[in-house]
Amino acid sequence: MNPLRWLPALLLSATVALIGGCGGASDDDDATVRVINASTNYGALDLHVDDTLRSSAIAYGQTSGYIGFEAGSHTTTLTRTGSTTALSSVSRTLSSDHGTTVIAYQADGSLKTAQLSDSESAPSSGRAKLLVFNASPDAGSVDVYLSGSSDTLDNATLVASSVSAGSSSGSYTTVGSGTYRLRIAAAGSTTDLRLDVGSMTLDSQGVYALVITPTSGGMLVNSLLVRQGGAITQLDTDLARVRLVSAVASSGTVGAAFNGSTLATSVASPAIGSYALVKAGSATPTISVNGASLSTAAITLAAGSDSTLLVWGPAASASLSVIGDDNRLPASSTSAKIRLIHGASINSNPLTLTANYSAVAENIALGAASTPTSVTAGSSTTIEVSDTTLSTALYSVSDVTLSARGVYTVFMLGSGSSVTGALRKER
Repeated sequence: MNPLRWLPALLLSATVALIGGCGGASDDDDATVRVINASTNYGALDLHVDDTLRSSAIAYGQTSGYIGFEAGSHTTTLTRTGSTTALSSVSRTLSSDHGTTVIAYQADGSLKTAQLSDSESAPSSGRAKLLVFNASPDAGSVDVYLSGSSDTLDNATLVASSVSAGSSSGSYTTVGSGTYRLRIAAAGSTTDLRLDVGSMTLDSQGVYALVITPTSGGMLVNSLLVRQGGAITQLDTDLARVRLVSAVASSGTVGAAFNGSTLATSVASPAIGSYALVKAGSATPTISVNGASLSTAAITLAAGSDSTLLVWGPAASASLSVIGDDNRLPASSTSAKIRLIHGASINSNPLTLTANYSAVAENIALGAASTPTSVTAGSSTTIEVSDTTLSTALYSVSDVTLSARGVYTVFMLGSGSSVTGALRKER
């Protein structure tokens, strides 16, 4: 049976509360709870209930398994494995009629938990139910699509829309059981793709929660398919995001490709390209400068990562720097993140970046980038980049607005015989 046949007619909603549920109990007289680790920041977790260790070393994408208790109030505490310092501690009222799935995830620099019901009734034969929970604050609000394997995203079926971080889709969607292509995109966009998984199977009469989880770059996502009362399936991205920044002296032109994907054919320097999705993994990038091939070694772009390919230096002896981009949100809601990329080929001296006259990055070499640093967000920021051998700043802008939770890069590039700066808001 083709599962897609059900989709137009079966977008039926069944209300789900983010409270205790049932399922997975080994004894009808017991309340039950399990913890799923959807966090990538804290390593393995230990679960303590009422100050007693009940499950240890719960790795990302794994569960403690259901643990039975007497009905009533219980305090669940999560720590790093082997630690006694609480990352999260919550008092929960557990009923003998209900089991509970607790999802642990990171947000705003701390470990949060969400409590999902396992009591959703099974659909009829040939159908499945799906709930979406966004445990990736870095990704922002997202839309979730199901389709056949070869369907374009424009022809896919939207099963959950604008699911914000730390929230669920609010209701289960009923679809035909079967195997789907899963895609997740930024809310309201069919071009800003965050996850593309070719095969996700929903069994007949299965009830599922799709938990969206973060990646190292901050923009792409992974996911966990959690069956109510059952197993967890990891659905991870095999993509990375990468862009070309051409910074070759004398307005040299640059072309680039990685793992079969073309980033640019012939871009005149200086230029800052847009991110493109490529297959993650190890490959030798194809780089040309003024039409001549540049000899490069193989590089590895990790799945879920963001990277910049910076091509810099004289055209006759250009170099490639592979820079990892951390586009995750700042931990504080009142902060922005900023860094410096030095690609000013006509100035080989190290550079310093300041915000409101306080050093953010110092002695950044040509072809390198600073570590992103959190600064206070605001509307009257002065940003300067200087070379300590010169009496005046190479780049200076005042009254700049740095948005709260914004991520910024200052690019120092060359244009003809002068150095130019560009402040780019990454997100």
